[in-house]
Amino acid sequence: MQIRGIEAQARPLPLVILADTSGSMGGDKISSLNQALAALVQDLQADDQTKESVLLSIITFDDRVQEVVTLDPVKMVALPILRASGQTCMGQAFRVALAQLGDPQRVPKRCLTPVIVLASDGQPTDEWRGPLQEIRAHTRVGAGLRLASAIGSDADINVLNQFVSTEYPVLKADEPEKIKT
Repeated sequence: MQIRGIEAQARPLPLVILADTSGSMGGDKISSLNQALAALVQDLQADDQTKESVLLSIITFDDRVQEVVTLDPVKMVALPILRASGQTCMGQAFRVALAQLGDPQRVPKRCLTPVIVLASDGQPTDEWRGPLQEIRAHTRVGAGLRLASAIGSDADINVLNQFVSTEYPVLKADEPEKIKT
């Protein structure tokens, strides 16, 4: 919509993927995760509205937590190939996501409430309940949508269920299209 030469822009939607790259994610699991991320990004980039308005961040966690894709418009995203090794620092990843999404310099007030997707086999090796509670308690981030994608047939659904917003089930890694809807 244009008003006197000014084009209205959609409010940005921060989408953070917390990607488990720990050793328990080796083999088929990391392959499934890479495929699911590629399908999700391809779908978001193919849509004229989402490629401009979705701000994507991918935070990996194993022995350390890394922001491998910064909070950028999805149209600019080039996915790295994720590899599995080390422990599962899920709680630390929650804290990094909260710091990122709670930073008004990175996520201005005009942004929609964030969406956080946890892609994991749900086998954390650090303390994660406290950091999850911090996410839930945060005024803006806690109001956002939390989804989880179970990777592998041995995924601990109980852990993943504690992460998701109450009205949403845990998704399977082979259902990336459900994250978009």
